[in-house]
Amino acid sequence: MKAPINIDEYAKRLPLDISELREEKLPAAFIDRIMRLRGLYTYWLQFPSKQTADLVDYDRKMWNVRKTQAYEDIQLVKALIGDLQQSNKDFWRWRINTMIMDDHKAARRAGEWRAVATMQKNLILNNKTDKEDPIDLQLDRIIPQNFEMTDNISIIIPEAKKTPRKKIEDMLRKYGRKDDMQVDDTDFEEVGNG
Repeated sequence: MKAPINIDEYAKRLPLDISELREEKLPAAFIDRIMRLRGLYTYWLQFPSKQTADLVDYDRKMWNVRKTQAYEDIQLVKALIGDLQQSNKDFWRWRINTMIMDDHKAARRAGEWRAVATMQKNLILNNKTDKEDPIDLQLDRIIPQNFEMTDNISIIIPEAKKTPRKKIEDMLRKYGRKDDMQVDDTDFEEVGNG
C-alpha cells in the first residue's frame, strides 16, 4: 500500500529553485514530481480550457509516467493551486468587462456611436449597477436565546404578582413529579368495528 501524500511538503517546496531542492537532499522522485507539477501548472495556465483528460495526456507524454500517476499529479495540482475549471463569477465579470472595454475603445475610434451605447448598456448589465446592492443581513452573527423552564406565572401574566404556589404544590402531590411518575397497568376492552 502506498504512503499518503503529504500535501504540505509539496506546497512548501513548490516555489523553490532546483538547486535549493537538491541542497535539501530530497529524493529524486520527489524533485521530479515537483518539476512535473510546475510544468502541469504552467501548461494549464496557458490553456485553461483543457480538461483533466487532456492534462493527463500531456503529463504522460512529457514525463513518461503511468496513467494513475498522471491523475494523481493533476489532483495534486488542483489541491495546491486550485481548479481553473471552477472559475467564479468575479473572474468572469472582470473578463467580460475587459472585453467590452476593448470593444468600446474600438467602436469609439471607428465612430460607431450606437455600438458604444450598446456596450455601455452591457457594462451596466454585467456589473448590475442599475440594481441596489443586496443587504448583508449577517445572519451568522445571530445568537440564539436560551430559554429556561419556570413555573412562575408572573412572567406570562405580569398582573399575577403572587404565583399560585399552593395550587402548583397540590397538583404536584396529586399527579406526582416527573421523576417519581410510574406507569400503572390498566384493564382495557377491544372495541369492534361494527
